[in-house]
Amino acid sequence: MRVSLLLACLALPVLSAAQSSNSSQSTITAAPSSASQSASASGSASSNVTASATGTSAGNATSTANATTTSILPTAPSSVPGQNGGGPNGGAPSPGTSASGGVYGPPDGYIAAAGALQSAGILELVFIPASPGHLQTIGTHDGTFHCDEALAVYLLRLTDTYRTADLKRSRDPVVLDVCDIVVDVGAVYDESKQRFDHHQRSFQEVFGHGFTTKLSSAGLIYKHFGKEIIAAQIGVELNDPKIHILWLKLYKEFIEALDAIDNGISQYSSEEKPRYSSRTDLSSRVGWLNPPWNDPVTPQVTDSYFANASRLAGEEFLGRLRYYANAWLPARDIVLSALSARYNEDPSGSIIVFDRFVPWKEHLFQLEEEQKLPQMLFHSMLFTLTK
Repeated sequence: MRVSLLLACLALPVLSAAQSSNSSQSTITAAPSSASQSASASGSASSNVTASATGTSAGNATSTANATTTSILPTAPSSVPGQNGGGPNGGAPSPGTSASGGVYGPPDGYIAAAGALQSAGILELVFIPASPGHLQTIGTHDGTFHCDEALAVYLLRLTDTYRTADLKRSRDPVVLDVCDIVVDVGAVYDESKQRFDHHQRSFQEVFGHGFTTKLSSAGLIYKHFGKEIIAAQIGVELNDPKIHILWLKLYKEFIEALDAIDNGISQYSSEEKPRYSSRTDLSSRVGWLNPPWNDPVTPQVTDSYFANASRLAGEEFLGRLRYYANAWLPARDIVLSALSARYNEDPSGSIIVFDRFVPWKEHLFQLEEEQKLPQMLFHSMLFTLTK
């Protein structure tokens, strides 16, 4: 179970909570404490100095949380950027903002509820089982972004599970631990835990099916969620044979290069100096969307830049998918049909007739390999186009 904590913060007191796991996912919310009020699932009351809550869930596991007043968060110096443009130096520091004096304000894995509970005093923490409508959260690293996680986040939002998911950009394990899925950070690859990083030394995962390039977070997410995404986008069942064909085609023509670039794998083994520089590929264009190194921006502004980068990568992916589904695949079907009917045109099978213009070369060579046809057959093949 991962428990997300709703922390009600006042001007001076800060609540700290210790959490223990049970067998069902739960969230924690806050309510004003009172010696005469019961705010926990078990009905325990609290005094005006200590708050506690106990709840049970399926499997008879018990969860508890205790809150006591602790030390005051350090005061942010004037050099720490503010939030929302209000007050001195732009207002209160953003959640998780850090400077030489430490971290100011609650980390962004918590929600400051002081505005609604300013007069509540010590607050009680109550476990409430998560509802089926629980908002999923995607986690990835903050700071400079790259094409692989920008696309990975976009792809996840094309799935039913993460379509409306929130996004947290951070390297803080406390923040990432409460995310439902984490990509490109955390040094863990474990599908069962929905953790998809590729930076750990032990990682050697490849796409398979003849591809040997080490995966980035884009390739990982595409490998595990790509077929679902393709089926939903073109409106066919997941077991339709077209899905597997398009899944492999999109990896070969679109995703693999992103994996290679992010992992520092050169397209060529030659050490010859390039004759020109090319910085117009998708990975480069996403990289250009990062704020300049000498442009002081807040994390919120960088997050907005990341959203633009994710949209750029995702829309290009969808454009390529539409082309392969609506133009490339129909051409393959025409070539396959003509190839299958070649003996109807001539007993030698060396004549293929197309009833319309169609891009045929790539499909013919691929079908030749798939069907293990004699190579000499096509060295003397005659192609005709009927009107």
